[in-house]
Amino acid sequence: MNAEKPSLTIALKTLWGAAEMPFGDACSEPYCHPSFEQLTRRLQQLCEIGASGLLFGPNGIGKSYLCGSFIEKLPEKRYKILSLAHSSLTGSDLIRALCRQLGVPPQMRRSDNVANIHAALAQLGSRWPLLVLEEAQNFSATAFEEVRLLTCARTVPGRPSVCFWSGTTRCCLGCKWGSIAP
Repeated sequence: MNAEKPSLTIALKTLWGAAEMPFGDACSEPYCHPSFEQLTRRLQQLCEIGASGLLFGPNGIGKSYLCGSFIEKLPEKRYKILSLAHSSLTGSDLIRALCRQLGVPPQMRRSDNVANIHAALAQLGSRWPLLVLEEAQNFSATAFEEVRLLTCARTVPGRPSVCFWSGTTRCCLGCKWGSIAP
């Protein structure tokens, strides 16, 4: 029995409920929407003051798209972007992933990896590290704690670490810090 594959249009409608191709002609100028521009300005303000923030909303609303388009525009001379989208990492896996993104070979011991991360961050000069964590609602408590400890440690005095968490409304339950909802 050879089943015929459904067309892309039928697949979009049945699998995701999309009436048109996502990010196609129907979305020719996504950056021109006032909400998009307002959220981008708020993210820029957080970056400028070296603060962290939580971007949350329902699935499919465009949080990842907003973060991606925002960090694309940031000057490389000012920021070092560290972005993690794999949210099932344990705390020690997250540390090893950050080592890799900083160009540091991961070690077996957590303490060695943390020391190497701090050394790599110190080598950034005047660039600020910007950590973007997608699907934050799925991160474990140990991963949250590792990020908290890393961002609280001022590797270079006077240079903050900026962290953006992006996830569904589940990730903001219990958070007491500033958040941005699209």
